Amino acid sequence: MSDTGEPHDFQQAVLLLEQEVQLLKERNLKLSQQLERQAQRHQEVERRLNLHPVSGLPTHYRMDQDVPLLLDKWKDQPDFTVAFLLIQLDSKFEMIKRTLKASVAEWILYQISERLREVTGETGWLYHTRDNEFLLIRPFRTQTELRILMKTVGAKIAEPHLFSGFNLMLGSHTGVSQFPADGFEKSALLHYADVALGYAQEQSQAVALYRADLEDRVIEKMELQNAIIKAIEAPALKEIGQQFELFFQPKLTLAARDDGRFRVEAVGAEMLMRWNHPTKGPIPPSRFIPVAEETGLIMPIGKWSLYQVVRKLRRWKTSSLKDVSVSINISPRQFRSSELVELLDRHVAEDISLASRLVLEVTETSLFEDPFVALESLTNFKRLGLKISVDDFGTGYSTLSHLHKFTLDEIKIDQSFVAGFPENAQDVAIIRSLVSIAKELNLNLVAEGVERMDQVTELYRLGCRTIQGYVTGKAMSEADLAVFVDNLAARDWILPS
Repeated sequence: MSDTGEPHDFQQAVLLLEQEVQLLKERNLKLSQQLERQAQRHQEVERRLNLHPVSGLPTHYRMDQDVPLLLDKWKDQPDFTVAFLLIQLDSKFEMIKRTLKASVAEWILYQISERLREVTGETGWLYHTRDNEFLLIRPFRTQTELRILMKTVGAKIAEPHLFSGFNLMLGSHTGVSQFPADGFEKSALLHYADVALGYAQEQSQAVALYRADLEDRVIEKMELQNAIIKAIEAPALKEIGQQFELFFQPKLTLAARDDGRFRVEAVGAEMLMRWNHPTKGPIPPSRFIPVAEETGLIMPIGKWSLYQVVRKLRRWKTSSLKDVSVSINISPRQFRSSELVELLDRHVAEDISLASRLVLEVTETSLFEDPFVALESLTNFKRLGLKISVDDFGTGYSTLSHLHKFTLDEIKIDQSFVAGFPENAQDVAIIRSLVSIAKELNLNLVAEGVERMDQVTELYRLGCRTIQGYVTGKAMSEADLAVFVDNLAARDWILPS
């Protein structure tokens, strides 16, 4: 039995061994496949981290790794300076993303990245750091070479993007820092480029070079933010009038007389806010309003100013200012907020006469950044019987084909078109066109920044009947506005020549 059993046992052992080997092979194959899939996933993660999915450019992740190595390389080449250009597309790109198909915005990003590749050349590096932001790093020898580079970047981005049936054009803002003049470390150079970019955006410039004093502006901006908070936080809301004050600039509607003079048919006033800081002194709106808008603090400030205007309009009903309407500027953030509609609804419900004496001024940009939200807000304002005026008209995105969609009462010609009027033929042509637009849409037209009587005469001749500016009077207190109106009445409402 033992002789015949041994071969059988051996064969059984061999068979078991072969099965175990096969199982090991299968396990090894599965393990190998798992490792391969993990390696592929790792490569995909690395690819996504390193390359932007739309432009195909290196990302912020790659930039963080590359820049220190690049700076080490250029430390040993003193004949060159390296420019860090932080490029950000302007607000039109965000508008395109909100209003058009996603493929349009993606194609624009791809086109811009290809154009910037051309500018970057073989000597530079280009990164797509955020959705609407690029970083271009390139060495140069002279400041003239740098100026050409900055100009070329702006020109390339400004080239039109051609689509079937329409073209789109974008602008950009660029902040520039320089190695080694502005610093030796990546963090410092990127920070300084960002500071310069912020300055370019604030000043509506295409490009800005970093300067040491720009850092002071950043600190000042932070101080202003903190000061605004302190000025309006509870219980300071009750005492906000100790720092903030309302002024009024007259807005006059005219009719021509046979003797060449003008009679004032209607008096309005634009409300302007002034801030008397307890230690910094007077701070103009051009400095604190953008900061308040950016931080959201414009909401309590706007709420307080509207409340003050409503109080004054009620008080004026028994004074010589009873027929004066007041225009109040509505910031983009306020315009998008339902809180403003609710607040106005309460005020109008308490005094229906406010609707005919209160004009809401919105910027052209507010209307066209998100037309659907704008249409909803305007519908709510008109439901209350309020008049709507578009401020700084002609400087934003609007066209006649889109403007008619909104229910408006007035458009204001931006003062940049009035400054050179009537000497500048181009300004004359623009104002003539705006007069035509206002007439076609049955809108009142207001010219801002009017400083001379010859401008009044020519504006009236073209068809603009309402004027605002130094020729009517500078921004004045409530008491001075009453004196202004009393003086007009004493002159039988004849505008002084």
